[in-house]
Amino acid sequence: MNETLEPISPAEAKEMYLNARKHEVSQSTLDGYHYRLKHFIRWCKNVEGLDDMNDLTGRKLQQFKTWRRDDGDLKPITLEGNLDALRVFIRWCESIDAVPEGLHDKIVMPVLKKHDEQANGIL
Repeated sequence: MNETLEPISPAEAKEMYLNARKHEVSQSTLDGYHYRLKHFIRWCKNVEGLDDMNDLTGRKLQQFKTWRRDDGDLKPITLEGNLDALRVFIRWCESIDAVPEGLHDKIVMPVLKKHDEQANGIL
């Protein structure tokens, strides 16, 4: 396990991630990643003041989850989609030594009820 993390800003990590994925997925999928991750980048910058992905922890991910749920008054299915995209992004960040290995596993996904399985509006 590599314990050496390399500093990178959340915005730079997101751009690297989107660039890495652009030949693997459709433009609409890429646009979806951008949309879902922009909330995380906004939280890092404007709410948390986090300017280095190395400083991200499980506790901070939980704080983001709570903020995101309350910030947009989101339906559980929309929050799940946002967190799923974040989990994939964090797993990718692990591969470039931007965050500790296994950090993506610390994102606790919401438990959906049957009536939560439909989203209204944009994700």
